[in-house]
Amino acid sequence: MTNAIDKVERYLEDADMLDAPGAVLYSSAETVQSGAVYLLGLNPGGEGEWTLRDNLASARKGKNAYLDEAWENRKGTYGCGRAPLQLRVVAVCKQLGIPVRNVPASNLVFTRSRDVGAHKGFQAAISLCAPVHTMLLQTIQPKLLFTFGSIDWIKKAANSLVYESKKARHGSWDAHRGRIKIFGQDMQFANVPHMSYWHSTTRTDVVDWAIGKS
Repeated sequence: MTNAIDKVERYLEDADMLDAPGAVLYSSAETVQSGAVYLLGLNPGGEGEWTLRDNLASARKGKNAYLDEAWENRKGTYGCGRAPLQLRVVAVCKQLGIPVRNVPASNLVFTRSRDVGAHKGFQAAISLCAPVHTMLLQTIQPKLLFTFGSIDWIKKAANSLVYESKKARHGSWDAHRGRIKIFGQDMQFANVPHMSYWHSTTRTDVVDWAIGKS
């Protein structure tokens, strides 16, 4: 675990990314070990000067962003672990049968923006961040990549992706499941809409379908 995080930190320093605002891990460094699931969003949202260096230091101290951080959005400020996205991620991990504190969690891109559309050079950032995911996954060796957010961005990072789709019960949005080759791993794939907007807590049947429980 420590060696993987050290390698990640050295890579980010060499890539001149370590002091950029954002986050590498939403889970603690302790989750970078053999495990069944790798949880992946698109990129950190919101505002703030919290850097990748700060984030790795926090991860080494055992912090989990979905439980131990107080977040805010356009609707207000929430206590630790009480923001809608945090609660929805916790609910998904419960359906996966793994406490959220034990699930390695990251984002496709580590640098922060209010949303993907506001991020300059998102495609280039995917390429810059990909080696870090490869380093982490070499240790974790998950059986399932669970993603949330537009599948179109995941496609841009994947070597191959074969999937089927199902209505996610929110407008025209879909959920997806299948098989993916990405970051040097071949594994089961699940995708749901971004949980900043999509309520996983009231669509548990869609989550079950995506992870192959139905």
